[in-house]
Amino acid sequence: MELLSKGISIIIFPQSTRNMVFKPSEFNSLGVKLAKKAGVKVVPVALKTDFRGNGKVIRELGPLDSRKTIYFRFGKSFDVKGSGKDENQKIIDFIQSSLAEWQNTDTGK
Repeated sequence: MELLSKGISIIIFPQSTRNMVFKPSEFNSLGVKLAKKAGVKVVPVALKTDFRGNGKVIRELGPLDSRKTIYFRFGKSFDVKGSGKDENQKIIDFIQSSLAEWQNTDTGK
C-alpha cells in the first residue's frame, strides 16, 4: 500500500510459483484486492517462462534454453469494481489467450 500510494508500481505473481503449465485454479486474487484497496488500476501481464528450466536446488534458478523465445505482454489497465471477481477472471482470460497464441507461434501453427 505504501509503495502504491507513492505512485510506485508493483508486480504480483498470483500463481505462487513459476509453473510450466498455467493453472487458473491456483491463481489468487491478491493483486486485484490490493489494487482495489489502494484505489489504483490493474495492468494484466502475461509471461511465458518455459525458456527457464527448473533448478536442482532452487526451482526458480534453473538453466536457460536460448532456443526458446521469451514472451510477455501487458494488457490495458482497468479499475477494480465490486468484489474484484470479474476483474480477476479478466486477467486469467488475458493470460490464457496470450499463452494460447504463443503456443501456436512456437509450434508453427
